[in-house]
Amino acid sequence: MQYLVILKRFEIWLLLVIVAGLIWFAFSPESGTALEEAPEPVAVLIDEMGKSEEGIPEEAEKGLRVDSVNVTDSNGGRIVELTLLGRSETEEEIVLDETRLVASTTAGDRIPHFFEPFQEKAVLPPGEEDALVTVKYWLESQADTIWLDFEGKRLQAELP
Repeated sequence: MQYLVILKRFEIWLLLVIVAGLIWFAFSPESGTALEEAPEPVAVLIDEMGKSEEGIPEEAEKGLRVDSVNVTDSNGGRIVELTLLGRSETEEEIVLDETRLVASTTAGDRIPHFFEPFQEKAVLPPGEEDALVTVKYWLESQADTIWLDFEGKRLQAELP
């Protein structure tokens, strides 16, 4: 029983206590955490996103809306990240590429999409719920406003 000599070392006992504590912590039931309180703020966020009838006009409820605009300066231009809120009015997904969503400046210059090699395409899902979609553009010149043309509708996004 020479192998029991290892139990005389203080470090081994400390290691066993730490492992036992971690196992107890991992398998103990959670109580009074933020996970139990999460449904209330989520319900408030859904109401603030436009589900109430009084805050949003009826024509703005359908189609596409600009939710937020983020501009990042880069070498030789700026990256404009638009977060759009909307849904497909048909039963099919709508891919927001250069053919469906066209961006231009106030002067009428077309703005190309920002290319990211492994980024998935922005898609508006069908259904009754609005979805957030992020689209990026490459802006070479200064502009205060970007105009988006989507299915015959024209949206304005003011740059910060």
